[in-house]
Amino acid sequence: MPGGVRKKYEHYDYFVCLMKVREDYPRIKFLCKGAKLNVMPSRMCSQMSMGLVAYELTMGKTATFDQIVQIFDYEDVDIVTDPKEQFEFYQRWLKSLGEGGVTSYET
Repeated sequence: MPGGVRKKYEHYDYFVCLMKVREDYPRIKFLCKGAKLNVMPSRMCSQMSMGLVAYELTMGKTATFDQIVQIFDYEDVDIVTDPKEQFEFYQRWLKSLGEGGVTSYET
């Protein structure tokens, strides 16, 4: 980038990298599944795919294999610019299953 700043994002998990990029550029709307409000990877998804896949979650329903999505696939519905909104949705989703919430996402 002539005259611009370059940033490098490194992590073994692509979903975490995408979250970091989105945190740094909150005015940019990333049109991908990884930026959708109800998309969040499980630990197993993250470990087995390096964060390239996640679950598209539905309130009150457990996640199943048919809800796995590629985080860089195109999406333009329910996109959020702040990853914290996704994490808050994830906490509400856990509670909708009768599970306890968690306190943070890994960055």
